[in-house]
Order: sequence, then structure tokens, then C-alpha cells
Amino acid sequence: SNQNKKSDIDMDKYIIKIEDVSFVYPNTEKVVLDNLNLEIKKGDKIGLVGLNGSGKTTLIKLLTRLYSPTKGRITLNGIDIKDIPLKQYSDYIGIVLQDFYLFAYTIKENIILDQAYDQEKLEFSIEKSGLSNFIDSLEEKEETYLYKEISKDGIELSGGNGQKLAIARVMYKDTNFLVFDEPTSSLDPIAEYDMFWQLYNIAKDKTSLFISHRLSSTKFCDKILVLDNGKMIEYGTHEELMESKGLYHELFSIQANQYLKEEN
Repeated sequence: SNQNKKSDIDMDKYIIKIEDVSFVYPNTEKVVLDNLNLEIKKGDKIGLVGLNGSGKTTLIKLLTRLYSPTKGRITLNGIDIKDIPLKQYSDYIGIVLQDFYLFAYTIKENIILDQAYDQEKLEFSIEKSGLSNFIDSLEEKEETYLYKEISKDGIELSGGNGQKLAIARVMYKDTNFLVFDEPTSSLDPIAEYDMFWQLYNIAKDKTSLFISHRLSSTKFCDKILVLDNGKMIEYGTHEELMESKGLYHELFSIQANQYLKEEN
């Protein structure tokens, strides 16, 4: 097996290709992704939008190798990703999922996880994620424990701070390719927009995939991919998709009206 040898992959210049990828859940008839083709180049910022059940999360699970395509393949610089040692591959991809885990360790340990400790990098990640003020307000700073299992003084984080911690964690890991899967499900639309904007700036030179139900959060991506029932039905910039008056335009207009109603 070639699982042990480290493949030589030039991550200074890489391209991920999703080639004729379909996915059907085992023992079902349901086609979740239907013949998808997409190229992701270094530095691309791609927004992934679509209604629930359109296949967005499945695509992420294929990209992160939790699932394998039923048909087609995903390649990194021409190499099928399933032929790259998993440890090596997961060093390339950092994910902020909506269901990230916080552990009953210190804040510092929650950010570093299995990476090597580097004080400067830790401070940078905390600052960039927006956690600095909160951590400064704690007596034990980043040595503060979460939850009560280990320390009776352990704290619970609010949803917003929990998500900032998940972002600090992904920044500390410092991968080439970032996936933000609806990372702000516990935030209101304005806060989500601010956070996506912040993430966008954090991820400046990195490749990023932003997945959100809220289209205001993805409109600053270079390209937006619209999935509907597992098919890619639109792909272009925010402006192009607004102009072509398809599903994206329709969803965007509905949401814009909802925000205006909420604010009045």
C-alpha cells in the first residue's frame, strides 16, 4: 500500500479538481451529488450556497475524505486524494465546522490540540480570532479551563466565543486550504457578516470555501457555486449571478427583504 510514503505535493502551487463526482448514500437510491465538476486553485475564495439538502455538506465530507465519491474522483495536483496518506492530507485542510468540539482542557490546549506549541503563533491566533479581550478578562488567561470536569473553576463559553475559539484553532493549525461550514450558526446576520469578513481577511492568501445559508456572507467570494438537488446550477461572481436572475438572485432578494424587515 502507498499509505505510508509521503507523496511529493507542491503546495506552493496546487489545484484541487472535483471530476465528475457523484455521491449516493449506501443502500439508498438518493443521488446527493450529481456529476459535479469544479476546479479550486490556490488562493481561490469560493462561496457554496444552496438550500438545505442541496449537497453542500456532503461535498465538504468528500473533500475532507470522510466519504469517498460513488463515482468520479477528487484530485490534488493530479493525484487522487485517496492515494495521499491521510495524515499528510489532513495537514493541508483546516475546517471550521458548525459542530466543532470544545474539550475540558485549557483554552490554550483547545487551540493547539496536537500541533507543536509556539507562543507567538498562539498569541497571533487569539488576536486574529477576536478572543483577546475575553481572555485578558480571565484571571488565568489562556490557562483557564473549560467546563468543570478537571477544574472546579472551569468556564462555559458563549456560542460566539466558542466559535472564535474554533477559528483560533484553525488559524493555529495554519493549513493551506480552509473550509468554513456555516461556522456562525449561533450568530445574528450582522455578526455573521462581520465574522465572515474577518475570516475572509484572515484567509487572504489561503484557499477558502465558505458555506452559508446567508448569502450576504458569501457575496464577497471570488466565485459562488450554487447547488440545487446535488447539481451545480450556477457558478460565477456575485454580480454575474445577480445579473443572470436565476436561483441565486431569487434567494438573495428574498433574504435581503427579510433583513430589511428585521431591522425596521
